[in-house]
Amino acid sequence: MDRTTRVTDYRFIKEANGALTITNVMLEDDGKWQCEAENTRQYTLNARPVKLVVLDRPKPPYLLIDSRRLDAGNIFVPVKENSELNLACVSEGGNPKPTLTWEVLLSPGVDRHAQKVSVEDMELEEIKNEKDKNTYKINSGAKSEARLKAVYRTHHNARILCVMEHPTLKIRQNASLLLDVQSTSTTVITINVYELYECKDTPSFAISRTPGFGYPLREGIEVSLKCDVDSNPPSTPRWQKDDGEPPVPQTGDGFLNFTSIRREHSGWYKCTSRHLNFQYSSIGYYLSVRCKYMTE
Repeated sequence: MDRTTRVTDYRFIKEANGALTITNVMLEDDGKWQCEAENTRQYTLNARPVKLVVLDRPKPPYLLIDSRRLDAGNIFVPVKENSELNLACVSEGGNPKPTLTWEVLLSPGVDRHAQKVSVEDMELEEIKNEKDKNTYKINSGAKSEARLKAVYRTHHNARILCVMEHPTLKIRQNASLLLDVQSTSTTVITINVYELYECKDTPSFAISRTPGFGYPLREGIEVSLKCDVDSNPPSTPRWQKDDGEPPVPQTGDGFLNFTSIRREHSGWYKCTSRHLNFQYSSIGYYLSVRCKYMTE
Protein backbone atom coordinates (compact mmCIF):
# COMPACT_ATOMS: atom_id res chain seq x y z
CA MET A 1 0.00 0.00 0.00
CA ASP A 2 1.50 3.35 -0.98
CA ARG A 3 1.74 6.44 1.20
CA THR A 4 -1.25 8.23 -0.35
CA THR A 5 -3.54 5.24 0.07
CA ARG A 6 -2.55 4.87 3.71
CA VAL A 7 -3.44 8.48 4.48
CA THR A 8 -6.99 8.04 3.20
CA ASP A 9 -7.50 4.56 4.66
CA TYR A 10 -10.15 4.57 7.40
CA ARG A 11 -7.97 2.33 9.57
CA PHE A 12 -5.33 5.02 10.06
CA ILE A 13 -6.12 7.81 12.50
CA LYS A 14 -3.64 10.69 12.73
CA GLU A 15 -3.66 12.39 16.12
CA ALA A 16 -3.08 16.11 16.66
CA ASN A 17 0.14 15.39 18.57
CA GLY A 18 1.57 13.50 15.60
CA ALA A 19 0.73 10.02 16.82
CA LEU A 20 -0.75 7.46 14.44
CA THR A 21 -3.35 4.90 15.50
CA ILE A 22 -3.94 1.82 13.34
CA THR A 23 -7.23 0.05 13.91
CA ASN A 24 -7.69 -3.55 12.76
CA VAL A 25 -4.00 -4.15 12.05
CA MET A 26 -3.32 -6.33 8.99
CA LEU A 27 -0.30 -8.24 7.75
CA GLU A 28 0.18 -5.66 5.02
CA ASP A 29 0.97 -3.10 7.76
CA ASP A 30 4.15 -5.01 8.63
CA GLY A 31 7.28 -3.06 7.83
CA LYS A 32 9.18 0.13 8.61
CA TRP A 33 7.22 3.24 9.47
CA GLN A 34 8.59 6.78 9.48
CA CYS A 35 7.13 10.13 10.47
CA GLU A 36 7.76 13.20 8.28
CA ALA A 37 7.10 16.78 9.34
CA GLU A 38 7.72 20.25 7.99
CA ASN A 39 9.12 23.01 10.13
CA THR A 40 8.32 26.72 9.82
CA ARG A 41 10.97 27.10 7.12
CA GLN A 42 9.28 24.34 5.11
CA TYR A 43 12.17 21.94 5.61
CA THR A 44 11.13 18.28 5.79
CA LEU A 45 12.29 16.48 8.90
CA ASN A 46 12.36 12.68 9.11
CA ALA A 47 12.05 10.82 12.37
CA ARG A 48 13.93 7.60 13.04
CA PRO A 49 12.16 4.63 11.33
CA VAL A 50 10.16 2.26 13.52
CA LYS A 51 9.86 -1.43 12.64
CA LEU A 52 6.30 -2.76 13.04
CA VAL A 53 6.07 -6.54 13.22
CA VAL A 54 2.58 -7.96 12.72
CA LEU A 55 2.46 -11.43 14.25
CA ASP A 56 0.85 -14.26 12.33
CA ARG A 57 0.94 -17.84 13.56
CA PRO A 58 2.55 -20.41 11.21
CA LYS A 59 1.07 -23.81 10.48
CA PRO A 60 2.53 -26.84 12.33
CA PRO A 61 5.74 -28.19 10.76
CA TYR A 62 5.94 -31.39 8.73
CA LEU A 63 8.78 -33.54 7.37
CA LEU A 64 9.83 -34.45 3.84
CA ILE A 65 11.85 -37.51 2.90
CA ASP A 66 13.16 -37.56 -0.66
CA SER A 67 10.82 -34.60 -1.35
CA ARG A 68 7.77 -36.64 -0.23
CA ARG A 69 5.70 -35.58 2.76
CA LEU A 70 5.87 -38.00 5.67
CA ASP A 71 2.49 -39.35 6.71
CA ALA A 72 1.77 -38.00 10.21
CA GLY A 73 0.15 -41.30 11.19
CA ASN A 74 3.17 -43.38 10.15
CA ILE A 75 6.29 -41.94 11.76
CA PHE A 76 8.33 -45.18 11.72
CA VAL A 77 10.75 -44.86 8.80
CA PRO A 78 12.76 -47.87 7.57
CA VAL A 79 16.25 -46.98 6.34
CA LYS A 80 19.21 -49.11 5.30
CA GLU A 81 22.28 -49.24 7.50
CA ASN A 82 25.23 -47.12 6.23
CA SER A 83 23.00 -45.23 3.79
CA GLU A 84 22.68 -41.45 3.66
CA LEU A 85 19.43 -39.93 4.92
CA ASN A 86 18.21 -36.58 3.58
CA LEU A 87 15.40 -34.76 5.36
CA ALA A 88 13.56 -31.48 5.08
CA CYS A 89 11.31 -29.70 7.54
CA VAL A 90 8.64 -27.30 6.30
CA SER A 91 6.48 -24.75 8.08
CA GLU A 92 3.95 -22.84 6.02
CA GLY A 93 2.98 -19.22 6.64
CA GLY A 94 3.82 -17.17 9.68
CA ASN A 95 5.25 -13.75 10.43
CA PRO A 96 8.02 -13.22 11.35
CA LYS A 97 9.82 -16.19 9.84
CA PRO A 98 9.56 -19.34 11.99
CA THR A 99 12.79 -20.76 13.42
CA LEU A 100 13.44 -24.44 12.64
CA THR A 101 16.10 -26.54 14.41
CA TRP A 102 16.97 -30.25 14.47
CA GLU A 103 17.51 -32.73 17.29
CA VAL A 104 18.48 -36.42 17.34
CA LEU A 105 17.35 -38.37 20.41
CA LEU A 106 18.90 -41.83 20.64
CA SER A 107 16.92 -44.72 22.02
CA PRO A 108 17.45 -45.18 25.81
CA GLY A 109 20.18 -47.65 26.60
CA VAL A 110 22.08 -47.20 23.33
CA ASP A 111 25.86 -47.17 23.91
CA ARG A 112 27.43 -45.36 20.97
CA HIS A 113 30.92 -45.90 22.49
CA ALA A 114 30.52 -49.67 22.18
CA GLN A 115 29.83 -49.20 18.47
CA LYS A 116 32.72 -46.73 18.08
CA VAL A 117 30.62 -43.93 16.63
CA SER A 118 31.59 -40.32 17.29
CA VAL A 119 29.15 -37.62 18.43
CA GLU A 120 29.62 -35.78 15.13
CA ASP A 121 28.61 -38.86 13.14
CA MET A 122 25.44 -39.23 15.20
CA GLU A 123 24.16 -35.70 14.62
CA LEU A 124 22.31 -34.21 11.66
CA GLU A 125 24.19 -31.80 9.43
CA GLU A 126 22.06 -28.82 8.49
CA ILE A 127 22.34 -27.90 4.81
CA LYS A 128 22.75 -24.17 4.28
CA ASN A 129 20.77 -22.65 1.44
CA GLU A 130 21.49 -19.38 -0.34
CA LYS A 131 17.76 -18.60 -0.27
CA ASP A 132 17.97 -18.36 3.53
CA LYS A 133 19.91 -15.12 3.13
CA ASN A 134 17.11 -13.45 1.19
CA THR A 135 14.75 -11.00 2.85
CA TYR A 136 11.79 -12.84 4.34
CA LYS A 137 8.49 -12.39 2.55
CA ILE A 138 5.43 -12.38 4.77
CA ASN A 139 3.72 -15.80 5.01
CA SER A 140 6.31 -17.48 2.78
CA GLY A 141 7.08 -19.92 5.61
CA ALA A 142 10.34 -21.67 6.39
CA LYS A 143 12.22 -24.74 5.20
CA SER A 144 15.25 -26.41 6.74
CA GLU A 145 17.18 -29.26 5.12
CA ALA A 146 19.47 -31.68 6.93
CA ARG A 147 21.20 -35.00 6.38
CA LEU A 148 22.81 -37.90 8.13
CA LYS A 149 25.90 -38.79 6.13
CA ALA A 150 25.55 -42.39 7.31
CA VAL A 151 22.90 -44.23 9.29
CA TYR A 152 24.33 -46.59 11.91
CA ARG A 153 22.82 -49.36 13.99
CA THR A 154 23.12 -46.91 16.88
CA HIS A 155 20.39 -44.86 15.19
CA HIS A 156 17.87 -47.70 15.45
CA ASN A 157 14.71 -46.42 17.21
CA ALA A 158 16.24 -42.95 17.39
CA ARG A 159 13.78 -40.05 17.21
CA ILE A 160 14.57 -37.20 14.82
CA LEU A 161 12.87 -33.96 15.75
CA CYS A 162 12.32 -30.78 13.79
CA VAL A 163 11.50 -28.10 16.36
CA MET A 164 9.68 -24.89 15.44
CA GLU A 165 9.81 -21.73 17.53
CA HIS A 166 7.77 -18.58 16.91
CA PRO A 167 6.71 -15.53 18.95
CA THR A 168 3.05 -16.59 18.64
CA LEU A 169 3.74 -19.98 20.30
CA LYS A 170 3.98 -20.45 24.04
CA ILE A 171 5.20 -24.02 23.54
CA ARG A 172 7.52 -25.20 20.80
CA GLN A 173 5.95 -27.35 18.10
CA ASN A 174 7.71 -30.26 16.45
CA ALA A 175 7.49 -32.89 13.76
CA SER A 176 9.26 -36.18 14.35
CA LEU A 177 10.04 -39.62 13.00
CA LEU A 178 11.50 -42.85 14.35
CA LEU A 179 14.28 -44.64 12.51
CA ASP A 180 14.03 -48.37 11.86
CA VAL A 181 17.57 -49.23 10.76
CA GLN A 182 17.62 -52.28 8.50
CA SER A 183 20.79 -54.35 8.21
CA THR A 184 22.24 -54.42 4.72
CA SER A 185 22.25 -57.66 2.76
CA THR A 186 24.34 -58.70 -0.23
CA THR A 187 24.96 -55.60 -2.30
CA VAL A 188 24.94 -57.34 -5.69
CA ILE A 189 21.57 -58.99 -5.07
CA THR A 190 20.04 -55.75 -3.84
CA ILE A 191 21.18 -53.78 -6.89
CA ASN A 192 19.93 -56.45 -9.29
CA VAL A 193 16.49 -56.48 -7.69
CA TYR A 194 16.26 -52.68 -7.60
CA GLU A 195 17.08 -52.38 -11.28
CA LEU A 196 13.92 -54.30 -12.14
CA TYR A 197 11.81 -51.33 -11.09
CA GLU A 198 11.88 -47.85 -12.54
CA CYS A 199 10.36 -46.39 -9.36
CA LYS A 200 11.16 -47.86 -5.93
CA ASP A 201 9.09 -46.94 -2.89
CA THR A 202 9.88 -48.36 0.53
CA PRO A 203 6.79 -49.63 2.37
CA SER A 204 4.49 -47.18 4.12
CA PHE A 205 2.19 -48.74 6.72
CA ALA A 206 -1.34 -47.64 7.63
CA ILE A 207 -3.03 -49.34 10.59
CA SER A 208 -6.77 -48.99 11.18
CA ARG A 209 -9.15 -50.46 13.73
CA THR A 210 -12.85 -51.32 14.03
CA PRO A 211 -14.25 -49.95 16.33
CA GLY A 212 -12.21 -46.82 15.65
CA PHE A 213 -9.26 -45.61 17.72
CA GLY A 214 -10.38 -43.90 20.92
CA TYR A 215 -13.31 -46.26 21.48
CA PRO A 216 -12.70 -48.36 24.64
CA LEU A 217 -12.52 -52.10 23.95
CA ARG A 218 -14.43 -54.45 26.31
CA GLU A 219 -14.09 -58.19 26.55
CA GLY A 220 -16.48 -60.06 24.28
CA ILE A 221 -16.94 -57.47 21.52
CA GLU A 222 -15.91 -57.95 17.90
CA VAL A 223 -12.70 -56.15 16.91
CA SER A 224 -10.75 -55.95 13.65
CA LEU A 225 -7.24 -54.68 12.96
CA LYS A 226 -6.32 -53.82 9.37
CA CYS A 227 -2.87 -53.22 7.89
CA ASP A 228 -2.38 -51.62 4.48
CA VAL A 229 1.06 -51.55 2.91
CA ASP A 230 1.83 -49.03 0.20
CA SER A 231 5.02 -49.93 -1.70
CA ASN A 232 6.43 -50.37 -5.18
CA PRO A 233 6.65 -53.20 -6.05
CA PRO A 234 3.69 -54.33 -3.87
CA SER A 235 4.48 -56.25 -0.68
CA THR A 236 2.35 -58.38 1.64
CA PRO A 237 1.48 -57.34 5.22
CA ARG A 238 2.15 -59.72 8.09
CA TRP A 239 0.92 -59.09 11.64
CA GLN A 240 2.95 -59.77 14.80
CA LYS A 241 1.99 -59.61 18.48
CA ASP A 242 4.80 -58.99 20.97
CA ASP A 243 7.26 -59.96 18.18
CA GLY A 244 5.56 -63.34 17.75
CA GLU A 245 2.60 -64.81 15.93
CA PRO A 246 -0.81 -63.11 16.34
CA PRO A 247 -3.45 -64.90 18.48
CA VAL A 248 -5.91 -65.16 15.57
CA PRO A 249 -5.32 -66.07 11.91
CA GLN A 250 -4.63 -63.23 9.49
CA THR A 251 -6.70 -62.92 6.33
CA GLY A 252 -5.04 -62.52 2.96
CA ASP A 253 -5.94 -58.83 2.76
CA GLY A 254 -4.29 -57.85 6.06
CA PHE A 255 -7.11 -58.25 8.61
CA LEU A 256 -6.90 -59.63 12.14
CA ASN A 257 -10.49 -60.42 13.11
CA PHE A 258 -11.32 -61.04 16.77
CA THR A 259 -14.89 -62.40 16.93
CA SER A 260 -14.90 -62.14 20.74
CA ILE A 261 -11.88 -60.29 22.07
CA ARG A 262 -10.37 -61.29 25.43
CA ARG A 263 -8.00 -59.70 27.96
CA GLU A 264 -5.16 -62.01 26.89
CA HIS A 265 -5.35 -60.45 23.41
CA SER A 266 -3.92 -57.22 24.87
CA GLY A 267 -0.37 -56.44 23.79
CA TRP A 268 1.88 -54.74 21.26
CA TYR A 269 0.89 -55.33 17.64
CA LYS A 270 2.84 -54.30 14.57
CA CYS A 271 2.66 -54.89 10.86
CA THR A 272 5.73 -56.15 8.99
CA SER A 273 6.51 -56.71 5.35
CA ARG A 274 9.39 -58.12 3.33
CA HIS A 275 10.25 -55.82 0.44
CA LEU A 276 13.13 -56.24 -2.04
CA ASN A 277 15.11 -58.50 0.31
CA PHE A 278 14.65 -56.16 3.30
CA GLN A 279 12.36 -56.52 6.30
CA TYR A 280 10.28 -53.44 7.22
CA SER A 281 8.00 -52.76 10.15
CA SER A 282 5.35 -50.29 11.23
CA ILE A 283 5.45 -48.50 14.56
CA GLY A 284 4.03 -50.60 17.39
CA TYR A 285 0.37 -50.25 18.43
CA TYR A 286 -0.74 -51.30 21.92
CA LEU A 287 -4.12 -53.05 21.95
CA SER A 288 -5.75 -52.60 25.36
CA VAL A 289 -8.75 -54.76 26.28
CA ARG A 290 -10.72 -53.88 29.41
CA CYS A 291 -12.75 -56.14 31.67
CA LYS A 292 -16.30 -56.62 30.49
CA TYR A 293 -17.86 -54.99 33.55
CA MET A 294 -15.15 -52.41 34.24
CA THR A 295 -16.59 -48.93 34.92
CA GLU A 296 -15.25 -45.81 33.25
